[in-house]
Amino acid sequence: MGLDMYLIAKKYLWDYEELESKIKEAVGCPFSDKVDQVKYRVKYWRKANAIHNWFVQNIQEGKDDCGTYDVSVEQLTSLRDLCAKVISTAKEVPGRVKNGEVSIDGGPFTPIYEDGNIIANTDEIALLMPTTRGCFFGSTEYDEYYMSDIKKTKEVLDKVLSSDLDGWYFEYSSSW
Repeated sequence: MGLDMYLIAKKYLWDYEELESKIKEAVGCPFSDKVDQVKYRVKYWRKANAIHNWFVQNIQEGKDDCGTYDVSVEQLTSLRDLCAKVISTAKEVPGRVKNGEVSIDGGPFTPIYEDGNIIANTDEIALLMPTTRGCFFGSTEYDEYYMSDIKKTKEVLDKVLSSDLDGWYFEYSSSW
């Protein structure tokens, strides 16, 4: 179990008859002859709760309800720009990174730490893109795992936003 998150791109085929016929030929459907859209999974995140929190606050009007929400290109641009700001602002330094918890003989859970990178200026970063707690949402630490989610998100959005987006629509959904 855990927080699973998806950014989906979709294109309606109303004006793309040739494409629609190719899809029907390749995929087929025994109960319909109408293909009205194609969907691509642009990005899948797992337990990237800071990114999820951004979507909840900026797209979902604060409702964290596992719904599906439309996302505009302008909103994707805002998220990409915020990720870039976090990357340029974060001061990563060597430190101990929490990498899970263990319970011995049914006792209380004890954190497991390993060497890695942490963010020295967590207060500043938390103001930009805070983590959030939730059922199976993963770590709320500001460390190399947090930064990896931010960096990968920026990379994907750079690619999306540098593409021809004519006719493409985006949606975000999550589940846990």
